Amino acid sequence: MRTSWPALVSGIGETDQTCPGPIGQSASMPRYFFHVDNGSERPDMEGTELAGMGQVRSEAVRLTGEILRDMGGRFWDHAEWTLTVTDQTGAKVLGLRCQRTGRAERSRAQLGNASAPA
Repeated sequence: MRTSWPALVSGIGETDQTCPGPIGQSASMPRYFFHVDNGSERPDMEGTELAGMGQVRSEAVRLTGEILRDMGGRFWDHAEWTLTVTDQTGAKVLGLRCQRTGRAERSRAQLGNASAPA
């Protein structure tokens, strides 16, 4: 006997409803994509399901902190670093930008030279 598609997915996920998409993806939560550009674009091809803009903002801040921490001193090699969040239609819903200014714009050679004027 062949089991129907709705019977196979019943009970998977947060509700006991049939799943119109691939197994393991919620039919009720939108998917957001977190694209990073630090001189070379790194698009998010997978995305993350989140309940709304509160969770999107929290995830954007968390992800930005994690990436900046992992970049360490390499952050200063780029004049600007951005995180752009889009929804599943491709519309931009949020953006964060980190930009170096002031003395950090001097080259590493100047920073390494203690006799260089400030």
